[in-house]
Amino acid sequence: ISVHKRDCLSIAPFLEDTKRKVDVHWDTNVLTKHRVPIKVLGNDRQGLLRDVLDQISTSGVNMNYAKAAQASKGKAQILLSLEVSDAKQLNELLKNIKNVTGVIEVGRTKKIK
Repeated sequence: ISVHKRDCLSIAPFLEDTKRKVDVHWDTNVLTKHRVPIKVLGNDRQGLLRDVLDQISTSGVNMNYAKAAQASKGKAQILLSLEVSDAKQLNELLKNIKNVTGVIEVGRTKKIK
């Protein structure tokens, strides 16, 4: 089964075939959460993990997993699994984490847990 928007060009030849067409509707009132793995790289300093976790806490995002370790001399890596509602919430959180003192980069990563 493939789902297409009404204005999708690839279904135009099939619009007259009523046997192949089924109307679908999404319940947009349901709040689903998406688990997103995140990696933060920063300058290793006292309080870095706390400051990153503060950003997550104030954003209202749930965290399922966290692991912090020294990545290389003077650098720290934080792996997180977060539950976000949508891309807007994720992007806002990533921007806020990027603004934490000492954070070099932050972004999505491969599945971590």
